[in-house]
Amino acid sequence: MNNLLKNLFILIFGALFLTCANQGFPPGGPEDRTPPSVVYAYPPSDTTNIPLDVQVVVEFSEAVNPRSCEDALFITPFPGENVKYKWRRDKRLTILFGKPLLKDRTYIITIGAGTKDRRNNMMDKSFTLAFSTGDVLDQGRLRGHVYGDRVEGAQIWAYDLNEIDVPNPAENFPLYVTQAGKDGTWAFTNMALSRYRLFAVMDRDFNNKYNAEYDLLGVAARDVTLDSLNSAVDKINFRIALEDTTPPMLSAARAPDERHVDLRFSEALRPDSLIDIENYVITGNADSLAVLNASIDISNAAVVHLTTSRQDSGKSYRVHVRHALDTSWHPLLADSSSAVFQGSGIPDTTRPTYIAMQPGDSSKFVFLDAPLHFFFSKAMNPEGIQKHLVVADTLGDTIVGKVSWPEKTHFYFTPVEKYKPETFYLVTLPVD
Repeated sequence: MNNLLKNLFILIFGALFLTCANQGFPPGGPEDRTPPSVVYAYPPSDTTNIPLDVQVVVEFSEAVNPRSCEDALFITPFPGENVKYKWRRDKRLTILFGKPLLKDRTYIITIGAGTKDRRNNMMDKSFTLAFSTGDVLDQGRLRGHVYGDRVEGAQIWAYDLNEIDVPNPAENFPLYVTQAGKDGTWAFTNMALSRYRLFAVMDRDFNNKYNAEYDLLGVAARDVTLDSLNSAVDKINFRIALEDTTPPMLSAARAPDERHVDLRFSEALRPDSLIDIENYVITGNADSLAVLNASIDISNAAVVHLTTSRQDSGKSYRVHVRHALDTSWHPLLADSSSAVFQGSGIPDTTRPTYIAMQPGDSSKFVFLDAPLHFFFSKAMNPEGIQKHLVVADTLGDTIVGKVSWPEKTHFYFTPVEKYKPETFYLVTLPVD
């Protein structure tokens, strides 16, 4: 009986102990948000006279996703296709080359910031290992920043212009590759002294080629020369965006009333030619409509508003646009430059409204000779505007200026003399 009670006490104590031991963090412990990093590399960085049959070893602070590392790993100069990766517990990587490395060359192995651990935490920045198979280690350096809506994982491609005159990222693999970090910063080290052209590419399918309208692209503002007098260049910045290769099209035309026609295009357009009324032809069965004004919608650059002579209700009209360019300078497709609409019988009774001014209301630090732009919903009478517009400082001293009309829904006021510095001005235009 005593032994039975003793065993029962041990079981109860054990259950209570286990219950208490389970208090604290939930199963699995606190969430791992620590990014992986490289803690060891062989050969050591910046070493020379490395054997041509070297096997490179890289060890991480924790286990990583091997695929993410291999996709973000770059070797320059390119050693050939037969590179193999051997992993040990997803933490230690050995790089095996299919053939001996070249003599007297500086090699750079970059493990990009796209490398992730098992919790999908990405490296804070790229890791670079440089070594030489000769006596000298190249010392050229480039640094900069990538800007855009999404920059994490963007690659920087550098082409040696002494080896290729006109590099094309859609066809040519670069000599040097690195990857921007989370904050968009990037750097090349141990580059040969030469002249380079640089691109920033978001290589979304990891095929080492730029694909227009799929990969994001940025181009450096100038080529960069590294020489003995200037072996380091900083502040090489990029802004990456999706390249537009599609020409614009006229998608539709609609008459909201008997005096107006709205044109909708497939994308935003440049205003250069679209405010010219000679750019539009509107024809019916045997006659035509006169175009009296044309303006781009201030809130949607893919929409153009036409003011016309009076339309016949229910009559079929065709509007043709002679010329238009999108923001990438692609011309309007010839076979998509016209559209059909039905004439409206609705009278034009809508009062015009003031839409916006540039610079905007209550703006500060305005240039002393800045023109003031005004936009309206409909074509306006220039004489009435010029007669009643008043620009004055807070003491009531008026400013003399010239009023110009690019088109009848938009005018701008240019001061004859500069505004006074650190002075508030009031612009008044009576509603009538």
